[in-house]
Amino acid sequence: MMEIESTDFDTWLQGQTVPIEVDCGCVTTEVLLHWVKKAYNDGLQAGAGKAEVVDVSHDEAQ
Repeated sequence: MMEIESTDFDTWLQGQTVPIEVDCGCVTTEVLLHWVKKAYNDGLQAGAGKAEVVDVSHDEAQ
């Protein structure tokens, strides 16, 4: 686990390199972006300005 400093949403989003998997192809980009932004902002409020990032990519191979 690592902690990252709070940034504005656009800066945070530009740093994301892992694809977001969507189960249904009928979700528009605007709707997906709205909910990702809401989750990001809610996470900042819950974490008092810090976000915790957990790398789970090694678990997928099992």
